[in-house]
Amino acid sequence: MNIAIVVISLMWAQEPPAAAVLPTDPRFEAILIDGTKATGKIGGLILGPDGSGSITLVDDRPQTIEWTRIVKLSQVSAPRARPKSVESLFFSSGENLRGSLRSGDADSLEFAPALAPSTPIRVPLPKLRGVMINPPAQESALKALAAVISDPNREGDAVWLTNGDRRAWSLVGYDRDRLHFDADMGPAELERPSVAAIGFDPALADPVSDKSLYWELILGDGSRLGLTGASLEKGMLQVQTRSGLSLQLPLDSVVEGYIRGGAVVYLTEREPAAREFVAYLDRHPGRLGLDTTWDGSGLSVLSRSYAHGLGMLPRTLVVYRIEPGDERFQTLLGIDDRAGDQASVVFRILLDRREAFVSPAMTRQAAPIPVDLDLQGARLLVLITEFGDRGDVQDHADWIEARIIRNRDATPPTQP
Repeated sequence: MNIAIVVISLMWAQEPPAAAVLPTDPRFEAILIDGTKATGKIGGLILGPDGSGSITLVDDRPQTIEWTRIVKLSQVSAPRARPKSVESLFFSSGENLRGSLRSGDADSLEFAPALAPSTPIRVPLPKLRGVMINPPAQESALKALAAVISDPNREGDAVWLTNGDRRAWSLVGYDRDRLHFDADMGPAELERPSVAAIGFDPALADPVSDKSLYWELILGDGSRLGLTGASLEKGMLQVQTRSGLSLQLPLDSVVEGYIRGGAVVYLTEREPAAREFVAYLDRHPGRLGLDTTWDGSGLSVLSRSYAHGLGMLPRTLVVYRIEPGDERFQTLLGIDDRAGDQASVVFRILLDRREAFVSPAMTRQAAPIPVDLDLQGARLLVLITEFGDRGDVQDHADWIEARIIRNRDATPPTQP
């Protein structure tokens, strides 16, 4: 642990020095598990490998908050615009890092992170599920390709070409212009522009270290990392990731971060006990979007994107069992930006058979509605979306960051 940071944190606990935080530092907002919020500039930050440590937000006075009390940390000021690299690594841990490939062989890849291009890293292939080189332009095709690359049940190595073909080839080398493969008929070589992505055999992947708590960090360049260790030095985050990387990241590149594996469980991590969908007039798939809209796009309400939540159509009913240790249900209700101008949805929440919440008919222009309900004594949590002022007219209902807050001393919840 950095002794200087510990000493400074102790000093802030008494009285912050006048020049401890520069005026140019970005401001952040922390949402706490009790529903309250804290804002300020980050004056100190320590995250240990066991989830210990805290973050200090400096406003009028410093406030030091343990990580175990935090749901989410978001940059209040608009993050500095950063170009999103088309190349990215997909890790077995679920992380994604944007940047550019330099070279590679059958054992590892040299990769320059977009946020630290002057310090390339060497990544062993067993850490990876795959690498995106020339992704499709269409969002739905991009998400579909990313999903198949990341699929832990996918068998063997694979190469996806930009013309839509797929080959069961294994990467043996990579340089600036070409990729070299071991194919069924012998060595094969492809020009870089012809390759969309490469997938590595999930069965050969290194096991992911199971940390009780980590910080899921979303960066301005589109990267998503899981941090098991972090400290702050002169505006730079020194981090260790779930995949075993050590990186240095600018603090102002952080868009938001979620604390995972602690008292917060997102409903996307639980299997519903029951689901029902009733189409309005004609047949419709009625999908339940997990961290997406019902049709698979990213969640966005009033031009703000969200990483977690459920996407539904009216009339959808989803039931979750309330487990021992579950204390509260929290969410933000809104109509997704993909909805039409005439979209109108009513949200209802039942605890067992008792109606605990009902919203007015919400439109795409409506401000999101926060919900915080006490779950103690109930057995079932029932989420319902219904038609508003019209039928199913371009509706996209979002349960943003729908989550259960658990007693931190309770045993872990049942996994699906």
